Amino acid sequence: MNNPVHRQRIRKCGWLRKQGGMVKTWHRRWFCLNGDCLFYFSKEDDLKALGSIFLPGNRVVEHAFNPDDPDKFLLEIFPGSVQSKMTPNHDTFLLWAATADERDTWIKALRKVMHAPFGGAIFGQSLQDTMAYERRYCRKVPFIITHSVEFLRQYGMEVEGIFRLAGRTSLIKDYKEKFDCAEKVKFDISEIDVHSVASLMKMYLRELPDSIIPSQNYQKFMNIALNFQDARDLDSKMEVVVEANLAISEIPDENYNSLSFLCTFFHEVGEKSAINKMTHLNLGTVLGPNILRNVSEVNTPELLMATADLTQQLAYMMICYPEKIFTKETESPPQVPVDTLLDLTTEEDTKDIGNILQPLTDDNILNRPLIRTSLLEELKDIQFADNDVFTSPQNDLSPLSDMSDKTSSSADNMCDDNAEIDRPIAPKRKSKLERGRRVSERAKNDPCPPSPTSPTLYKPDRSSLIKRNRNSLEINGSENVMRNHESQWNRKTVHGTHEEDKQSKLKQEVRDLSRTIDDLKRKKEEQISAMKMKYDKQIKSLSTQLDTMKDKYEKRVAALEKSKKDEIRNLCIKLESERLSKNDAVNRVVELQAQLQQYQSQFGELGSK
Repeated sequence: MNNPVHRQRIRKCGWLRKQGGMVKTWHRRWFCLNGDCLFYFSKEDDLKALGSIFLPGNRVVEHAFNPDDPDKFLLEIFPGSVQSKMTPNHDTFLLWAATADERDTWIKALRKVMHAPFGGAIFGQSLQDTMAYERRYCRKVPFIITHSVEFLRQYGMEVEGIFRLAGRTSLIKDYKEKFDCAEKVKFDISEIDVHSVASLMKMYLRELPDSIIPSQNYQKFMNIALNFQDARDLDSKMEVVVEANLAISEIPDENYNSLSFLCTFFHEVGEKSAINKMTHLNLGTVLGPNILRNVSEVNTPELLMATADLTQQLAYMMICYPEKIFTKETESPPQVPVDTLLDLTTEEDTKDIGNILQPLTDDNILNRPLIRTSLLEELKDIQFADNDVFTSPQNDLSPLSDMSDKTSSSADNMCDDNAEIDRPIAPKRKSKLERGRRVSERAKNDPCPPSPTSPTLYKPDRSSLIKRNRNSLEINGSENVMRNHESQWNRKTVHGTHEEDKQSKLKQEVRDLSRTIDDLKRKKEEQISAMKMKYDKQIKSLSTQLDTMKDKYEKRVAALEKSKKDEIRNLCIKLESERLSKNDAVNRVVELQAQLQQYQSQFGELGSK
């Protein structure tokens, strides 16, 4: 359509016939599924819709085949409840599709809009979209699979031909519509049989847009199946199982959980093959095409037949060794708490919280329980990364020390109702005058004289300062000379040691590199030898197969040549006999003609008489 608004969220569009009017006539309309509404137009390029149908809350069904009208493929949209109507002018909408496939496609698209938000429209829906709804209920596998497996595990483990015999088509169709319409489905053994449930589960797997093993991994798993098929001993098969374990861990968690669940159940079914006549190989034949498909190319019957044995071997391997292949631990869905988080379980906790929530008054300050001193001790016992966090504070101004002192003192004061409550008081800083007096008194009482460098107690004269500076310059000059010599010597020594350390490090690095190179060479040789042995075995097996096939075809050709020679010999004999008989006939004709001439010469012609 030319309208850009209608191009934003279009899910499906096409021509359908709609019944309407007073006489219920059929009108050809262009329908467009856009968002939650189904719009219909008189022409494809119209900008204004003739009407719309709001889909959420409604339902759609297909009408049964009518022999009187074999070209009508009808579907009907009707309200979800009995009291409601579709529109003021329509109780229901009856639509006519051109083909059965077109009708099924429209029904699937409409049901996705109507029921997908409520867990419906699962047939033909991707596994990721289905699991996006299932995670609300903390499920790791789609409900249709778990529900079917529970029923089959209870009633179908000993039924002969399970997953091989087909169920009732009408019953399977009814339950498929129930799942698609997000209805609550409960399998009752009195109404539904085991084969119908198994066929319903196979239908769900078969209608997935992409197989459980994603199609992007198709070639990898087909190679694994080929290797498992070519393996002749148990050790070789176990190597392929390890390869499958590594490859299966790369698929998404939704696919991994569903495949693990199915293969584990099929393994249990195969263990009772003596009763149900379904071995692991038979179950692999059933499960193989449903778990691995190549959706990137056209799945022709010829392609399916050509790859049937490989998918069978892949499913057979997964069913036989589920505990060795499915070892990945996936994350469980988050558990939603169902209990209230504000529940006060004990009376003591209720009392403490009640005291905390009380307003601060003069009465409840004394009765309010203080912080327990044992809490600090408990925190001290915890091993943190920084152990100094909960050590006992040494500073008197620390809030923890003040709190602990207050706690100990308040324990004594709580016995007396009139006792004053100790409150933290900021320390008073003394004035500069008082600090100066204390310093002067300390200097008088000190037996050692104060240092001449003190700026407050000693003031030398100018001459003494000049003399002391000259002496200090001389001393400092000699000291600088000595210090320079020592620094040069130390620099040489350090430089020599550094050179030696560098050489030793370089030698060590060279040794390490040579050792690493040797290890890599050895590993590479081992890998090459292992691959060579593997390919030698494959070449040997292929050569033996080629020899057997060559002998078989040579025998066949010899037999055909022998039969052909016998046929040619018989044909030659037959032709020779026919030739001889023809010669005899010719000679007889000649003899008869000679006799006839003789008779005619003697008695004349027969006609003259």
